[in-house]
Amino acid sequence: MAIPPTGGRYATLPVGRHQATFEQVYEAFVENAPFRDDREVIFEALTLYAKIVANLCPGLALWVNGGFITHKSWAAPKDADVVVVVPQAHYPNVCSNPSVWTYITLQGVIVSDPSTGGGRIGRIQPMAGLIDGFIISDDPTLSDVWAYRWSLVNDEDGNLLPDTTRKGFLEVKL
Repeated sequence: MAIPPTGGRYATLPVGRHQATFEQVYEAFVENAPFRDDREVIFEALTLYAKIVANLCPGLALWVNGGFITHKSWAAPKDADVVVVVPQAHYPNVCSNPSVWTYITLQGVIVSDPSTGGGRIGRIQPMAGLIDGFIISDDPTLSDVWAYRWSLVNDEDGNLLPDTTRKGFLEVKL
């Protein structure tokens, strides 16, 4: 099935979780979208990220969201928002894997480095900041909350709009 076209004032996908392949994502949101050069780099990071996280366990899906999956003309995307959806049976093992911290966005990190005196880093994102990554279980009590949150829309200034304005996002199965 093809990715539906973006539309409306914010150039978003229609409401819903839309199945896609990486080939379809590339065609819709790199080849046929504004700011192609910026999108090429983000797409390369996204596909490499997918290859890396695919080793966590079988049955993963990626939910892709954010400015990367719009056709907004007023600003290039800065990153791709990605939720790695893990089957419930594998979730405890995935979360206990120390490498999982390198796959997710960390906020409010305290750095203790004697050579610099340490400090606080506001935000660290995977793939040199090109992925805003999260990991959740496919348990509906969690995934339904994420699906709802990811259907909400931000305006041109980044302000969250009322939930009467909604959008869709992509699901890529690994």
